Amino acid sequence: VENNMDVLTYSGWNPNGSTANIAGVSDKTGRIFGLMPHPEAFIHPENHPQWARKKINRGFGLDIIRNGVDYFSNI
Repeated sequence: VENNMDVLTYSGWNPNGSTANIAGVSDKTGRIFGLMPHPEAFIHPENHPQWARKKINRGFGLDIIRNGVDYFSNI
């Protein structure tokens, strides 16, 4: 936190109990990024624990990855 390497924090509920509610960190240059929630694990709807009950028909984790690629492609 004091080196400004915490780039994402949980708001409210912290599902993993990380210190200071940190969900994503970077290196000092900002070029390397580590993400705690692992959105890549929810690319397929079957990866969600309630996909059959809630009739989830797409994995929303891919949206996060696409948005990141689109953002950096337009800089």
